[in-house]
Amino acid sequence: MTAIYRTALGFALATMLASTASASCGRFGGWGIGVTEDIAKFMSNKAMHQALDKENAKPLGSARTECNNNAVVYIQCHTFTKACGK
Repeated sequence: MTAIYRTALGFALATMLASTASASCGRFGGWGIGVTEDIAKFMSNKAMHQALDKENAKPLGSARTECNNNAVVYIQCHTFTKACGK
C-alpha cells in the first residue's frame, strides 16, 4: 500500500494559486492531481494551505473542493476558500 502512495505522490502535482490583489481579503486556492481522488484532494488542499501560509491569511469559512475525473490516467481537483490576511 505504501508503494502505491509513493508512486501516486510521484505523479501528483500541486500548484499554488493565490490572490495577488492589494486588498487584505481574497480568494485563495490550490490545484492538485493524482491517480486517486483522495490523493488529488489531498494535494489541492495542501496547495491551498500553502497559498494561505504564504500570504499569512486566515480562512473565513470552509473550503470547497471540486474534482474532475475526465482524464484517463489522473484526477484533478481544485480547492478554494475566501480568506483575509496581513
